[in-house]
Amino acid sequence: MFPKDVLTDKEDYKLVVHMIESILYDFLPNEVPYNLEVEMEYYEVSQEGSIHIVVLIHCDTPRIEKLVMGKKGSRIKNIAKKCEQHLRNLFLTDVFLKMVVTDKPKYSVKHMADGHSQ
Repeated sequence: MFPKDVLTDKEDYKLVVHMIESILYDFLPNEVPYNLEVEMEYYEVSQEGSIHIVVLIHCDTPRIEKLVMGKKGSRIKNIAKKCEQHLRNLFLTDVFLKMVVTDKPKYSVKHMADGHSQ
């Protein structure tokens, strides 16, 4: 049995990946989320208690990459903002999230968005 103050036995980085995947299902049409791979690139808790995260979103094809990005990166920015809000509520601290959209076969960084950019 777990202590009363323990809500889950999952590691924080796994919670982050699962939450991001669930938000991708909400924001993206049809089969698109199933053609993505979410990978934790960086996770650090600062001395002040804030959490800094970089997540890679690997896309199978350029078409999927364009759908994830949206016009002028608007869709990925909205996704990043929503993810950041959910993570703040989950961890009860400031969270700074960068989502990097990559072309899966090449693993080359293509586009970045964070939840607090304008």
